[in-house]
Amino acid sequence: MEKSMNVLRLPFPFIRNPYLPGSALRMDQFQRQFTIVCTGVLSLPEDEPHVGCYQVSGEYVLGYRGLLEEAIALCVSQFYELHAYPKLSAVASFDPRTVEVYYTRARVYRRKPIACAGDDDQRVLSGVIGASEIVWRRPCGTTAEVWAVEQQMAALYEQAHQDLSQEAYESARIARREATELRGFLISPRWRVFALQALNNTSVTCCTV
Repeated sequence: MEKSMNVLRLPFPFIRNPYLPGSALRMDQFQRQFTIVCTGVLSLPEDEPHVGCYQVSGEYVLGYRGLLEEAIALCVSQFYELHAYPKLSAVASFDPRTVEVYYTRARVYRRKPIACAGDDDQRVLSGVIGASEIVWRRPCGTTAEVWAVEQQMAALYEQAHQDLSQEAYESARIARREATELRGFLISPRWRVFALQALNNTSVTCCTV
């Protein structure tokens, strides 16, 4: 019984949470409060051999970190390994397109539908994977900037709708893709200051709308 009581008294290390003043998190929770996700395009072979391949969207969890600066550093350090999609067969390939940092509070990351507005509450950073580096989208910092981006997105979705009605499927696909990319500049007001500070502290390449 005494041994069991000693186990219960073992201290759990807590760390001050810089993103919520006056609060602290258990170390294991702190280290996983941000989930880094890599998204891209999977090229898979057709069922019949020697007839080419088809493409689908894919994503995987790159890792977890407790600070935004650490999340950015992880993406930079793994730049040349981002194509290594888990359990990728020898006849398939993965083309990484973006890395995104989500605030998950040590919970398991759950994939949501593309262009799901609910993601905006949890997405903190978004980066575009280029040929030689990741270019991070600098989040909108003011209400006016957010409104301008939302107007651009609405116009693109309207264009996509019109293109579909005219059976211009490729044009509609491009318009939807551009609207989805713009969404990467929108994050919760709670995270704007922290996200901008992290980008400045790490001196990474950024782009604006």
